[in-house]
Amino acid sequence: IEHPNIMTVHDFAVNEQNEPYFTMELKSGGSLEEILQQRQLGNEQYLQKYPREKLLEIFLKVCDAISYAHSKQVIHLDLKPAIIQVGEFGEVLVCDWGLGKLISSADSAEIDRLLFNPDLLNNMTLSGHIKGTPGFMAPEQIEADKDKDERTDIYALGGILYAILTDCCPLEGSTEQKLDSALKGQIESPLQRFPHKNIPSALDAVTRKALQVAPELRYSSVNSLSQEVHKHISGYSTTAENAGILKEFKLFWQRNRLVCRISSFSLFLLCALITAFIFQLKASRDKAQEERGKARAFQQRAERVLELYENEKENLKQINKKWSRDMTLSTDELRYHFFFDSPRRYIKQTIEYLQKAVKIDPDNQRARALIGHQYFMMQQFNKANEVFAQSHFLQEDLYQFSKKFALLKADDKKLLTISQLASLIDHINDNFDRRHHLCERLVVWDKLQRLGKEDYSSVIKELIASKNKGGQNYTLDFNLHSKQVTITGRGLTTLSEDSKIGSGRCLLRFLPIKTLNISQTRFHNLRDIIDLKDLETLDIRQALVTRLEHLKELPKLKVLILEKGQFSQKTIKRVPANVKIIYEKL
Repeated sequence: IEHPNIMTVHDFAVNEQNEPYFTMELKSGGSLEEILQQRQLGNEQYLQKYPREKLLEIFLKVCDAISYAHSKQVIHLDLKPAIIQVGEFGEVLVCDWGLGKLISSADSAEIDRLLFNPDLLNNMTLSGHIKGTPGFMAPEQIEADKDKDERTDIYALGGILYAILTDCCPLEGSTEQKLDSALKGQIESPLQRFPHKNIPSALDAVTRKALQVAPELRYSSVNSLSQEVHKHISGYSTTAENAGILKEFKLFWQRNRLVCRISSFSLFLLCALITAFIFQLKASRDKAQEERGKARAFQQRAERVLELYENEKENLKQINKKWSRDMTLSTDELRYHFFFDSPRRYIKQTIEYLQKAVKIDPDNQRARALIGHQYFMMQQFNKANEVFAQSHFLQEDLYQFSKKFALLKADDKKLLTISQLASLIDHINDNFDRRHHLCERLVVWDKLQRLGKEDYSSVIKELIASKNKGGQNYTLDFNLHSKQVTITGRGLTTLSEDSKIGSGRCLLRFLPIKTLNISQTRFHNLRDIIDLKDLETLDIRQALVTRLEHLKELPKLKVLILEKGQFSQKTIKRVPANVKIIYEKL
């Protein structure tokens, strides 16, 4: 969620130890809770630096952040002064979204209940099912079977506004006392609790409305709450206080004090008309509010009836189907991207997830087929055949190859020979365009299992062919002794797999290459070969390469062979200084 008042997550990935990490924006300043504590202690510096008007500006920025999160269907569920970071120059950040959740479909509450594991929750979870902070958490957070939505966050915002007005938490006492008081709505209003603090009655009313026990009695949105505070700051009456004519007139006088003093006589003449207008405006507003209240109540009753109907309709089998389907979809990242970081780990984890999905829903044909797909990739054709025979879903093509190559080796623990692996990739390449990503993973897994230094050139030929569709009008020769690869022919356009469901890396990386000749090809992007870290000599004469800046990513490159006039002097200047350029004519 990207917003100026929400803590930014810059990056997340897996480190070299295969441990997940993420990088966040560096916090500065202190929290709103620290500010309120210092004010409560009478710290003169904080009282001068953070008057009530300044604290209300901070509150409005928090409202902006939460309103934006709600627009993205995210609720925070743990709003409190301690997680609001205030910088030295007025920066305001809402942090700690650890208890947040997406507002999803009607069956999400039941799924959440079934999947809930209190051992996974942090120390902000109470009594095994209550997630939040007592004093700022809404009553529906205390009762596990209650729905949580945007109005749950509005309750917490009301608690924060309460703390801003009083410098104190809305509730006092032990955790059990706070929870009981919240459930019963036994919260003393800021004005009654601290009559000496000159708390505006308008904000007192706004706070009480936001802290209503029943969600439908609170503000319908964060924008409504924010607008109420804006009204007070701007000198207008709030909806919550239900201001009378005298209060409206007083506010009008305060907003227009200079004009009123200059035009007092004219104002006196217009007073009757203004009074009548205000009465009419208030009556229209009240009537509109009454109509909106009736419509909202009718809508809520209809939604509750629909929810009951949907809950009755959705049985445990349907929940299991959705759960199983979601688990199956969750393996996409493991199979497509994480695999290349740690093949053994993520194939094992993928199979475990898919087996759980099948156990939850035995009719999940896609999960069964993908299990067979993993065994096929590991050359365990007998296991793959057992699974494919039961699934009949999406993988019919692999099933035919699996049965054929299972005849070449009866033991799933053994690998195909290099020539047999090349033949398998050739079969896949000749029959199915969409399987070139599988070809790359087949080679990655096979290379990982072998301990020797076999010549993979025949396999790589087929792997490159699977990516360069459109003919075989090119040749690839590899000299293991000199570690030289020569590719000629206009059929070659690329040497890397795409990064959507492949590695995005060079397909030649499986060979120990020091010299690469790709002259007279249609190869065009040097980014494709930056994985060849041992490359010393590169020949790109008559290739379609137009940019040379990626050469700096080849640390051992010593010689670049070009034709005269192939590149402009401006382009040649991008070649690293340590690389010798040789001009030769083909």
